[in-house]
Amino acid sequence: MQYLSDIPAALSAINTYLIASAAALPAPARAAIARSAGQASPVDTIVQTGELLYGLGDGGTAETRALAARLIEFATRYGWHELSADSRGARIMAALLRDLGEDAPIGGWPDPARDPAPREFSVAA
Repeated sequence: MQYLSDIPAALSAINTYLIASAAALPAPARAAIARSAGQASPVDTIVQTGELLYGLGDGGTAETRALAARLIEFATRYGWHELSADSRGARIMAALLRDLGEDAPIGGWPDPARDPAPREFSVAA
């Protein structure tokens, strides 16, 4: 996974995704992500977009899951929006990387039944 280095890189990744790939998403998901990208706070934009993309579950593409993992990792690294509480961010990243077919870490992947539930503003596909 390619890590995001800073806030401008994260926002650029979101905007690139919106321009190049979001058209393939269901209309409600596309609208929710566009609203999230318009937040005044870049922190809110990054966290909410990551959570929204994660919330798509099987409705998202590999590109969607990869971007969600990058955004969640970045936000978790800085402890934004309680992603470090109960290891939520790390558990989301594990779920996304598992679903992307990445090599399992030592000890294996966590049980999918224990994956974090999407946040209330997530959009089902």
